[in-house]
Amino acid sequence: MRIQIYVEHDIVVRHFVYSGVFERLIERGHDVSLILPDNAPKRISTFPNDRQTSLHVETVPMHPGRRTIWKKLFLLEKFRYRFDPAALNTKKAYAKLQHWKANILFSLFALPLVRQFYIRLQIARLSRLADTELFRKLEDEQPDLVVHPSVLDGVFFDDLISFCGELGIPLINIMNSWDNPSIKHGAVNNPDCLLVWGRQTHQHAVKYMGMRPENVKTFGVAQFDVYRNPPRISKAEFCAKHGLNEDCRILLYAGSSKGTDETAHLHMIDEFIDQGDLPPMKVIYRPHPWGNGGANGEGVLEQKWKHVVIESSMVEYLQSVKKGTARIFLADYRDTHDVLSNIDFLISPLSTIILEAALHGKPAMCYMPVDEKEATHFQAVKDMPHFDDLFQMDVFPKAFGESELRDGLAKLIELSEKVDTQVKLAKACNHFIEPFDQSWANRFTDFVEEYAARKIRN
Repeated sequence: MRIQIYVEHDIVVRHFVYSGVFERLIERGHDVSLILPDNAPKRISTFPNDRQTSLHVETVPMHPGRRTIWKKLFLLEKFRYRFDPAALNTKKAYAKLQHWKANILFSLFALPLVRQFYIRLQIARLSRLADTELFRKLEDEQPDLVVHPSVLDGVFFDDLISFCGELGIPLINIMNSWDNPSIKHGAVNNPDCLLVWGRQTHQHAVKYMGMRPENVKTFGVAQFDVYRNPPRISKAEFCAKHGLNEDCRILLYAGSSKGTDETAHLHMIDEFIDQGDLPPMKVIYRPHPWGNGGANGEGVLEQKWKHVVIESSMVEYLQSVKKGTARIFLADYRDTHDVLSNIDFLISPLSTIILEAALHGKPAMCYMPVDEKEATHFQAVKDMPHFDDLFQMDVFPKAFGESELRDGLAKLIELSEKVDTQVKLAKACNHFIEPFDQSWANRFTDFVEEYAARKIRN
């Protein structure tokens, strides 16, 4: 079977290519090509080589004109006049990220009658720009199946749905992260088949994307397949690597990409431990791989702490932040697995690593620094629907602002000492990430073959 896999972002390369989850397709004898955009440098900065993947790597340019139109339709959907809390919060978040002129224009375009006219106008413009290299590639090569892992928005997403539908080519879309179905999905059309993480994102795909339940399949998380393996190092080796005593308790502060003042948070925690407000422990700081160490992150390596050390695999990244040369760092999930396997508990602003810690049976706390005015991106996204379920679960302690941080950490430590915590964490994880006995890679290969065969029969 000839399969084309379209990837349009560094993060998706990390999660789906460097993880090796598509290699099984080649082992089964399928002809598989990995196709990336060659003219989207802000999204793709690295092209996998033959040491990083067995997939045949090709490029095709995205069409800037069509991308601009799809982006306008995407924003129009976010500014649409709806009055449920999730829609209002999403609109508010995207409004904070746009120029004031764009806010005025899209608020006008989103008016009911104007909206219908604007959509028809843009669809007409798209039809005049249909002769693209992407369309010609699909038409000439006629793959048996197209696979598109993405954030459900991007330079290929809407065009692949449109072109594959027109050409009768089966298309499987795969969500990349837990906010995709609720706030990041594309402009107009929906996929015929969407693979999501679990029950939460299945519900979101139906509710927020308007997809039919039978077209959404809970499938787990490709990039977490590595967590099925034993860690590469022991607790003793991990502690030695970070200059810690083997018998110490370890709190991981995992940074986010939301621009919060992580240096200040670490100083507060360091002081709590030093003053005896928290029991003796060590703190390991692991910045988010594209969070730049939070606000003023260029100075993280110069800080003087008594109880805080930097996680070893991220030191080089923080050095690039200090030099001003930092880009998205495609951190190795094996490093993340080693870290999460050898800590005792975790604190993080809004980040997926909270779920990853829970998957490792480690209690995790969400710290929301609502008192930081400069953390604008954090303020914009903290009310998004994909966080709601997490906030409502008692097994994940929360702290809102500096005044609640110490008590929140005390609750986290208390939770780590309860015998039923791991059971509760596993149950909570099952809501977000569907558990399976088989690996994602094996299940996906079976699903692809069954799905393509069913489409051919029909």
